[in-house]
Amino acid sequence: MLSHSRAQAGDTIIEVLIVLAILSTSFALAYSTATRGLSAARQAQEHSEALQFISSQVELLRNVDNTSLAYDTGKGSFCMTGANTAVHLNGGYTAPSTAAADDATKYPVACTRGLDLEGNGQGLYRLSISYDALTNRFKVYVRWDGPGSRGPQQESITVRQYKS
Repeated sequence: MLSHSRAQAGDTIIEVLIVLAILSTSFALAYSTATRGLSAARQAQEHSEALQFISSQVELLRNVDNTSLAYDTGKGSFCMTGANTAVHLNGGYTAPSTAAADDATKYPVACTRGLDLEGNGQGLYRLSISYDALTNRFKVYVRWDGPGSRGPQQESITVRQYKS
């Protein structure tokens, strides 16, 4: 006859549940860490792309003929699409200084860049340039809707145009 002592018996249900709880907690922590890391990486990538778009707009501004641009700046915000070519935002819209107050519907397709995530023909990034005639400065904005619940994001730079 076989006799089993308490030391030889299998694991109790309580022990199994404790092990499952520990494993579940470990997996949940690993998942949470990975999700945060991916979100941070995506946000860093978006900021990097936004800075590249700002840089391209600044370069186009530097190469523009001042006389033609001075006429165009009176029509509201615009973006540069090529040498001496400015495209104005719809309806003479002047982009506000904050991303939260911005109206994405006012941007023509020519003033958007990046991947079309929503299938609406618009790019992820919205470009705008505003001009302050008193200080002879341009404010270049790039705006986009951030990942997850981060809301509207923006990068901007101020550029002074020296008259030659």
